[in-house]
Amino acid sequence: VQMGFQLPRTPGALKPILEDLANSGAKILSIITVYPKGQPDRRAFIRIDEMEKSELNKIRDILATRYNLLFFLRDNLHSLI
Repeated sequence: VQMGFQLPRTPGALKPILEDLANSGAKILSIITVYPKGQPDRRAFIRIDEMEKSELNKIRDILATRYNLLFFLRDNLHSLI
């Protein structure tokens, strides 16, 4: 599951998001932050492990109401042999 956020460039802006994810039982797999040139904000991209659909819906709703959530996508990747 992948998600993206628009955040201010202030220290600690990502922390409440990570706390909400941890409190919801999500297992964080990776975090990438990007500082676009000439932009007053930054982007954060987070990937979490798969969870039940109902749990993902709860997490998405919480994140969308509290933060500037740009996208929330389930991975549709298949195993490569």
